[in-house]
Amino acid sequence: VYTTLYDGISDKDVRKVLEDIYTESYISYLRMEEMDDEAFEFIYKHYPTGNKSGYIKIQMQRSVSIFTEPGGYDRNSLARYDSLASRYPAVMDFDIFRNNRCQLILNKASEAFRVKNPTEGERLLQVFTEGGYYDEKSIYICNPAYTYSEAGSYYFKTGNYAKAKAALKKGLTYDPENYELKEKLKELK
Repeated sequence: VYTTLYDGISDKDVRKVLEDIYTESYISYLRMEEMDDEAFEFIYKHYPTGNKSGYIKIQMQRSVSIFTEPGGYDRNSLARYDSLASRYPAVMDFDIFRNNRCQLILNKASEAFRVKNPTEGERLLQVFTEGGYYDEKSIYICNPAYTYSEAGSYYFKTGNYAKAKAALKKGLTYDPENYELKEKLKELK
């Protein structure tokens, strides 16, 4: 019905109004039926193709929030976020998604240092750096100071004092007043 009606209208402004009504109605229907995956797919078709209206942005934010609801830490969370970001790159436009993904990266990096896997820890810190996640102006601050503290502890315990010191100093560049980092640095001296 929508397509027939839409194709029969020649006025661009009227077509746009009809498209907006259809879009909002269909999304509302999908949400009421709790068809979140379908709603996201429908909205996502509009967002990257240039429809960044306030309504579409709000609906994308809502979908991103639904898909990224905290459900506790689990080892596969980062893989799910990575999969979502690779299939739907526009989700990276949303602070909540970027922040949650960043926190997962840092949690995995910290865990890697705790289980004595510095190669993986360093790789994940590199992912953090290359991803440009740190933005002190954002309301969501993804701060790696704790992870650098874990890295410093690991390198200290293994006797690599130069790397321990470098990790702690790097952490202080993100959080200059961090008590834990300062105390660990004092211990190295």
